[in-house]
Amino acid sequence: YYAVKDLQNARYNLVKAIQVNDQHFHAKRVMVDVESELKHYSSAICYINELLEFQPYDRDLWRRKIALYRNLGNHVEADNALERLSHIYPNDSVVIHDLRNRNRENWNVMLQKSSLREAADNLEQWLDIDPANLEYYLELMNLYQQLGENERAIGVANRGLRRLSNNAQIVHKAVGIMTDMGLYAQALAFAKQHGGAGALYNGVLRDLADNARMNDAYDVNGRLYATTHDRQVLTYLLNTSLTRGYYDDARVYLDEAYKHDGRTADLLMKQYSLEKRFGNDQIAYRLLQELYTLNPNDTDLRDQYAAMMLELANHDIASEQWGDACNHLQRVLDIMPPSDESWPAVASRQISVLGRLNRLADARQLYKVAAATDGQNKQRYASAYEDVVASRLKFLVDEEQYEDALREACLLLDIVPGSEVALRQCINMLQTLHHSEDFHRYAQMGYDAFPASPYFIVKQAVSLREQGRTTEALALLHPRNDTDEYVNPQLVAAFTGISGEWADELLKQRMAYEALQVIDSALIHDANNHELLYSKGLAYELLKEYGKAYDLQHANYNPSNAEQSEWMEHMRYLHFRSFANRVDATYTHAVYDTRSESLGSTAHLYSIASVAYSRLFPHDTYTGQVSYKGIDGYHADDEDEQGGVGLEFMAQWEHTWGRRWSGMVSGAYSTKYFNKLSFNISASYAADRGWTPSLRLGYRRTPETYIFLSSNSSDVLYTRNKYNLFIMT
Repeated sequence: YYAVKDLQNARYNLVKAIQVNDQHFHAKRVMVDVESELKHYSSAICYINELLEFQPYDRDLWRRKIALYRNLGNHVEADNALERLSHIYPNDSVVIHDLRNRNRENWNVMLQKSSLREAADNLEQWLDIDPANLEYYLELMNLYQQLGENERAIGVANRGLRRLSNNAQIVHKAVGIMTDMGLYAQALAFAKQHGGAGALYNGVLRDLADNARMNDAYDVNGRLYATTHDRQVLTYLLNTSLTRGYYDDARVYLDEAYKHDGRTADLLMKQYSLEKRFGNDQIAYRLLQELYTLNPNDTDLRDQYAAMMLELANHDIASEQWGDACNHLQRVLDIMPPSDESWPAVASRQISVLGRLNRLADARQLYKVAAATDGQNKQRYASAYEDVVASRLKFLVDEEQYEDALREACLLLDIVPGSEVALRQCINMLQTLHHSEDFHRYAQMGYDAFPASPYFIVKQAVSLREQGRTTEALALLHPRNDTDEYVNPQLVAAFTGISGEWADELLKQRMAYEALQVIDSALIHDANNHELLYSKGLAYELLKEYGKAYDLQHANYNPSNAEQSEWMEHMRYLHFRSFANRVDATYTHAVYDTRSESLGSTAHLYSIASVAYSRLFPHDTYTGQVSYKGIDGYHADDEDEQGGVGLEFMAQWEHTWGRRWSGMVSGAYSTKYFNKLSFNISASYAADRGWTPSLRLGYRRTPETYIFLSSNSSDVLYTRNKYNLFIMT
């Protein structure tokens, strides 16, 4: 049905499939597609939430849920879900792209409402998150120009070119700022370094640079050092080349300085700065290691060394080199005091990396140490550790290792009391493994901890239902608040589901009125629920309101091929019983023989016809019937039977008492050939499990009838008389 876009029939059959098997995940996934195309976005979100209970870290399900929230216009929930997904998959390119696009939309709105300084500060933060965004570099350079901070604008250009090598727009913008500042030589060097910014523009810069160079002290000192190799001149040339960005000259002068003074801390720091500017991170890393080894008590060096290792760790994480990332992060934790404001972030990331390496014991130990050392950030460490265990739980659930998943979830709950992740998985696994008592206990625990969460409300309601406390379960799930608005679609689905189950149980006990009350209460919140409407039709059938029963059952049930014939027969029955007035007519034609032994060669005809009218009420049925019987006469041996016509008049009353007792009284009188008089009375009781015991008492005054007496070899004896018969069945 879904393939041919018959969405209503597709939806109906998918709902039936899910009712048969609540863990039919494929059916639920297709149901998400159907509901989305029908624009039932809230319902589609409900099915995604059900899928996420068993696959809580399915990226595509989260992205579909986010998109559906966008369709509903609920951008707050969509943004919250996207942020959560980015925590689960911090390095996933698709998630990063989604988050980047959303942040860009939010940031552009914020940017328009900010002052120049606020806009610049915001753009600095955005570039840290999205360092490949060309528009942000150009906009930030413009802002700094407007604020009169040209040096910072040039710094932004350098950052941008490290990420977007030789980008013509950035080069053109930076050269323009430098020329406005009168830094012609720097502008020329900058343009040359980054591939030029157009032949005409480079020609102008070259002329201006030549004029400036005629009186440039740097050139004069360069020529002086070439002839004298003076130490002070070398120091001037090295510092000036670094300041002006003459990096090739700076490398030459650094080599000269190393020959004079050796690898001193001052020279190493200058080379470190040079390599950092060029983006030679590996060389800079080795230089910083050397510097830190020479000066382990220098806090500035320690901070730079830690920052460098964090950059390496970020690179390792981006390339999924988890072992190297773990080593770099551990080195930071070893040298950085816990009082440092960056320590919680590093510890949290190390917990996540240990989880990637499947070193759960080490992650658990680091969480305990971090929580004990820094209690203020305990929740942050707990969140990181929860994510580690959540990934492990996802793997175990996908592999159907439910017992192991239950143990891991319980261990997480012991270590992080009140963990929502642990409670959810414990409840899911206990329900899957049918550990009823523990499921009831953990469902209560989860509801006590998170009484406003729809997930825990639903699970607690299911627990109460399994304990036979259905009224409490429905009261807990009631999906409307005081303003008569829906609280949550999950509650609606659970409320109608439990109501339907309870109604089915009541119907099995033939408690039709009570079942109708339950069904009508659920239909208030889900008026088009076909299962509830079908059950309502069954209730009306028990109440003998066959017209309503036919309409509801026929409209809300689609039988399979196997049950099609039986279903149609039942529909015809309900349709027939729905008529308030009924007329029946019968006719029988047969050969009649009173005593076949002595009259074997003689026979005669008889016929019976009857017409009955019935008037049906909800609890009563009144019937009147007139029957006609005609018999041919015959003469054989000493038998002489006269033919003729007889009439019978019959009246009958049927009545139902309550939902279980019913009874019938009838009486008949005839002129000839029928029973002269007949009376019947019966009662029946609709017991459980489909049993219906009944008792019937009757009386008959027969017409003249042959009765066999005896026989011998030569003759058979009969007698003929009228009799009173009493019947009990």
